[in-house]
Amino acid sequence: STKATGEFPPLHEKHNLATPTPVTDGKRVYAWFGNGQIVALDLEGRPVWTRHLGTEYSPFNTPWGHGSSPFLYKELLILLCDHAQKSYLLALDKNTGKERWKVDRGAGRISHSTPIVVRGPGGDELVVNSSQRIDAFNPENGELLWYTGSQRQTPVPSPVIHNGVIYLSRGYRNSDYLAIRAGGRGDVTASHILWRAPSGASYVPSVLLYQGLLYVTNEVGIVTCADAEDGKTVWRSRLGGIFFASPVAGDGKVYMVSETGETFVLRAGREATVLAKNELGERFLASPAISKGNIFLRGDSTLFCIGD
Repeated sequence: STKATGEFPPLHEKHNLATPTPVTDGKRVYAWFGNGQIVALDLEGRPVWTRHLGTEYSPFNTPWGHGSSPFLYKELLILLCDHAQKSYLLALDKNTGKERWKVDRGAGRISHSTPIVVRGPGGDELVVNSSQRIDAFNPENGELLWYTGSQRQTPVPSPVIHNGVIYLSRGYRNSDYLAIRAGGRGDVTASHILWRAPSGASYVPSVLLYQGLLYVTNEVGIVTCADAEDGKTVWRSRLGGIFFASPVAGDGKVYMVSETGETFVLRAGREATVLAKNELGERFLASPAISKGNIFLRGDSTLFCIGD
């Protein structure tokens, strides 16, 4: 077994040391914790390798605690460590845990967002939402490819990708949201931003893209449905929940889980139609997951699976 070591870092009240979502390649599970510890386990739960970035590189002391999840790319496990003291992007060999490349991002950057890879016209691009701006790197070697966007306090949402376009809420209060075409080089503000909506997007949840429409929530429970093509608002509705979990979709429906435990089921489409509102009686901050017709919801003390 692997025990947590080192000092207990500071945390936000809606946060714990297991905030990062584990990731699997079907052979191993990679779990990363808010103190910087990473463990790779086989599917029987036996440790394969372990690292502790908090002691090996720099302490994970960041306002509100660490939030970014590990990301698998080919043979690499990619880890975004944008912390006030030291900011860096790190790629480890997923089989051994050894460092393959590291990009120093200076000091004072903050990000609780998980990077994601988009296939650009010239190759893969790793997109990072962080406080200084949006950056894209070559995931093979960490080379900076392009950047855009102004400063934004403590970004949390992760990008979503479709057909070489990146859709992104920057996060924090009354955020802007935008669509960026992959494939640029250098500052792409004038060349690759397809559209930008100045406000109305989510503080914490990521954008949902489903059947050509974007669904975004803000911190006072207003849901905006926008056309992915041009960013124009299709409808806006006040659901009355406070949302920290990202929306998910399946079977022609959009599912939004509020902090206080209501699941709103909306009909996907160009009209705001609430099909159902279900009470689960627990606090929800984690995003639901959908697999094989089942929805998995993690409350503060219970894991729910809802199916036929």
